[in-house]
Amino acid sequence: LNIGNPAPFGFDAPDEILVDVIRNLPTSQGYCDSKGIYSARKAVVQHYQRKGIRSLDVEDVYVGNGVSELIVMAMQALLN
Repeated sequence: LNIGNPAPFGFDAPDEILVDVIRNLPTSQGYCDSKGIYSARKAVVQHYQRKGIRSLDVEDVYVGNGVSELIVMAMQALLN
């Protein structure tokens, strides 16, 4: 499910992302919440609320590092 590094296929990170990574690197030690970064999850909720899906809550949203991670999380939640 995972092809690894997308850069060889022309998928380079935008410059503004690289600048943000460099700026935040000194304070980026450790792990974030396993559901994903709160502000990113909140942005997802706001996006869908603008589209009329009002029942969505931040606690309903999981943001992962690629689809492989999210598939594993979903399978761990559903399978015994």
